[in-house]
Amino acid sequence: MGDYIIMNNIDKTLLLAEEFGVDVSLFTSSYLENIIKSQEYADLVVNVKHASEFELRRAVKLVNDFKEINYDIKSFDEAVILASRVNYLYSVSDEAYYINPLENYSFPIFTKSIGEVKFRIDTRDLPFQEIIDDDNLTTEQKARCIKKNCDRFSSELIAKHNFDYKRVKNNKALKHIVTVNVIGSIIAFLLGLGTFALAIYTMVSSRTIFIETWTAPNITSVYFWSIILFAIFSYLSFLFALLLLARINYFFAPVFYFGRHLKSNIIKINNDIVKRAQAMAIYLFNACVNHKHLENDISKFTIKRKNYFESKLYARCYKASSDQGIRAFKILFILCFLLAALAVGVFFIMLLLVDKRSL
Repeated sequence: MGDYIIMNNIDKTLLLAEEFGVDVSLFTSSYLENIIKSQEYADLVVNVKHASEFELRRAVKLVNDFKEINYDIKSFDEAVILASRVNYLYSVSDEAYYINPLENYSFPIFTKSIGEVKFRIDTRDLPFQEIIDDDNLTTEQKARCIKKNCDRFSSELIAKHNFDYKRVKNNKALKHIVTVNVIGSIIAFLLGLGTFALAIYTMVSSRTIFIETWTAPNITSVYFWSIILFAIFSYLSFLFALLLLARINYFFAPVFYFGRHLKSNIIKINNDIVKRAQAMAIYLFNACVNHKHLENDISKFTIKRKNYFESKLYARCYKASSDQGIRAFKILFILCFLLAALAVGVFFIMLLLVDKRSL
């Protein structure tokens, strides 16, 4: 962390002068410009961008508070308030302030040890290593601090996972996407299968006509082309229906898996979080008793992803509507199905005409 924006004597004089009605607007714009161009503000912007990757309470609050900063400054007093706001946000923008040692992160983090993580003790947020090394704190004080912060870490993740669970469980848009695509792919598969079965049945039941067509093909015969096209397009429609079903399954299989086990999974995860938080509390208490220097243990108690309710898998479902593979298979299936239907229609019309002539 760098230096804070500090008011000097000139700034204090300008603030006092404004209180007595003196126009200090020229100095106000200059003071605002100095805030924006300060190294502290530049570091704050970088820290906020990094914090936006975390779905944690303190990180989310930091990002939201930064977005709500008012740069429309009308007075020197407002400029001073802005400087104080920047100072405060800068003080809580360090990753160690909001990181949760129980969470498993899919991106690089800067914190290497739980000793770097800031724990709330009384009214202060201190790196836990400083709490370990502080001989002025009693063992009881350190134990209460550990319990309070470990409970905070576990409750934060449990609340986050419960929110993800409810978001998926009650997501009508997601349910609509899943329903439309899955039912559509099943209908396509059944139509393709039915068409292909009809082609086989037609060939078997009208085998005399088919034998004549194959043994003595007549390229000018309507029979010949209706039979050939019906066989080809019925097969292709069934093939594209299978490919469409497979592609749909790639996008929506996670929904069916987690949908069946969603509630039981979230209960297991929450229980796992509580157990790991308790194990971390014991580990940290022993570190305090033994005055241990903590290092390279930030992921020692993280929740393992293999038993995790992974809400990001559901994000894949939203991509289905714009997937080029699904779109291509749908178009090809519809085209082949219509052509197969047209071919078999022509074939049966010709059969009827032949039967009428023979009467």
